[in-house]
Amino acid sequence: CMNPWQWNESIFAIGELFRRIVLNCIGRLKDAVVTHKFILSGSFVDISKDKSIYIEYLTGADVPEHQYQVSVKVEGDCDADQRTLSNYINSCSIKDLPVVFETVTPSYDDKDDNVPNLYNILHLQDWKQKICVKLVNDPDGNIISLKVLDIPRYQRLDMSSTVTIRRSRRLYLGDS
Repeated sequence: CMNPWQWNESIFAIGELFRRIVLNCIGRLKDAVVTHKFILSGSFVDISKDKSIYIEYLTGADVPEHQYQVSVKVEGDCDADQRTLSNYINSCSIKDLPVVFETVTPSYDDKDDNVPNLYNILHLQDWKQKICVKLVNDPDGNIISLKVLDIPRYQRLDMSSTVTIRRSRRLYLGDS
């Protein structure tokens, strides 16, 4: 015999999953091409042992294209990029600066459906799952390629629960 309360919880879980998928699809289809910023997640690491690092997306609720929570596991695309990345992390550590990366928009055809918005840059093979990033706090302004190894979290923020009251409307409480 099936527990009706358990069935109810399963329906809610499936509904929540469907909602997240729809929100991600809306982002993929409607987001314009803008630059995105990421920050090194965790402490400064010795990347001579493990070349991969985790970066977190810098969320912004005021711009629709920045309404995401994303964690990405990346590493330098080649040895030169890996050395530049290591030097950048060490330099930021010494100067007590955050390790920030800003995406550089890849070239694309305006008529193509796969514009380089956040979803497409991270997921599609069109750009070989590489992110070209500018090292924000690097005095030389270096640009490197990071290879996407894993995306443990990719979620568009659900802004539908935001409630606004127009100033022209008056709210009266109590009996009429």
